[in-house]
Amino acid sequence: MVHRTLIPALAAAALLAAPLGAQAARHTTKRPTQTTAKASSALTSAGWTPVYTDNSVTVSLGRAGTHRRSDGTYDAHLKWTYSRNMAIGRNKSYRTLVEHRYIDCKTLASKPVSGETYDASDASVSKYTTSARDLRYVDWATRPAGSSGAKAYAAVCAALGSR
Repeated sequence: MVHRTLIPALAAAALLAAPLGAQAARHTTKRPTQTTAKASSALTSAGWTPVYTDNSVTVSLGRAGTHRRSDGTYDAHLKWTYSRNMAIGRNKSYRTLVEHRYIDCKTLASKPVSGETYDASDASVSKYTTSARDLRYVDWATRPAGSSGAKAYAAVCAALGSR
């Protein structure tokens, strides 16, 4: 059964990223581990191309993991680096969100596939995954026109050569 709730830990990310919409994603909060350290080292790799920057966020595209899908949408890997800490609940915060999303560049809509947040020292804070079964029930979400999120998705699509 698909639950239609917003994932509390990613509510802050929804301010600039596309809203998560109705979904049944699995979310976990964990302490940094050796595996986390390996994952966070990918945050600083040369594989990210900055495509949008404003005073609150820089959005980068992971070109190696991004490709066009058969339906014309994109399977995109994005990194959102915020200029200040973003709150998750009452006592956790993150500075970077690395996510895998489907993006429809015709409508600037997206669907969340998976994501992981990191604090200012690149330690993992939380992550989510939407199962393939549940992803078909997730609505395509758009950001309000003129918002940082809408501008960021337009820049991602421009970088992909589709707008």
